[in-house]
Amino acid sequence: MKGFASEFLDIVAVVGLFVNSVVRPHGILAKEIECFDNMARILDIYRRRDFADLARLEIATERHHVLFMELYPNCAIPKLHLIRHIGECWREHGTLLSCFGAEANHRATARAHRYSFNKSFKMALA
Repeated sequence: MKGFASEFLDIVAVVGLFVNSVVRPHGILAKEIECFDNMARILDIYRRRDFADLARLEIATERHHVLFMELYPNCAIPKLHLIRHIGECWREHGTLLSCFGAEANHRATARAHRYSFNKSFKMALA
């Protein structure tokens, strides 16, 4: 699945509603739900940028990472490991280093790229 950060945040909210209303009441997929809950908690803390939640962020990140690696070992990528260090960087630099804002504004650039891809001669004349 590919998408922009803002679209991903919307999807997490919708999937969260589904998990809470359909999956969780059946008592199935406990580890998957715990992994998802930790991811949702992490994203919520990122969105609110509340430094008081830094300890909670680090705990949720560690739990999510351990469960993700157990459940989906073939999906491990370097970015997953780098996410583990966001809390440390936030503590050290006093600010949350996140690209969510830039990703949300990336749509216009992506549209221009889609239009201009394989049309370099036409774009040079414009």
